[in-house]
Amino acid sequence: MICLSERLRHCYCTLLRQFQNVCIVDDVCEVVGTGMVSVSETAGEGVAALVAFGTIGIGGLGAIVAGVGADRVGRTNVTSASMLVSGSACLLAGVVFGASLLVVVPFVLVWGFVIVADSAQFSTAVSEPTDDSYVGTALILQTAVGFLLTLGSIQLTPIVADAVGWQWAFAPLVVGPLVGTAAMLSLRRLPEAAQLAGGRG
Repeated sequence: MICLSERLRHCYCTLLRQFQNVCIVDDVCEVVGTGMVSVSETAGEGVAALVAFGTIGIGGLGAIVAGVGADRVGRTNVTSASMLVSGSACLLAGVVFGASLLVVVPFVLVWGFVIVADSAQFSTAVSEPTDDSYVGTALILQTAVGFLLTLGSIQLTPIVADAVGWQWAFAPLVVGPLVGTAAMLSLRRLPEAAQLAGGRG
């Protein structure tokens, strides 16, 4: 028998580090790793794999739902809403820390859904108003900046954890969604917003 928290965190983090949206990795690894249920090692690995698969898979659904929604109500609206929920999850991770898997699993599934939902919207928001001859360059720049910000958050999260503990280490990550939401809402007020989502902003 082992404590599920260590096995689940190890398995889940190992799987998630293989994916692009790694800014959530350290956050979710610690939050998921707090489900304090004693199970056999085999069962713990199975639960970890299932939770990891579900969280990653639901991100794909989030991207699809966000894309359809953005085409109907506007890219800036959907992206802002997604980032507000994601930012709330950064803060709520401290509240969920130590909770039962019955709380943690739905929490990370929602987080996985919304954290991926805004990614494609950023890329589309970059490409729609950009001159066709510069779309590739704009997307490369946007992707590079995104990875740079991700790298920074991954490096800073353990430092914050050393200072305040893992329970509240993810709260500072709320800065990203707040700045992103402010940027999207500012974009919505610009004339270029008319080129987004068929004129819906």
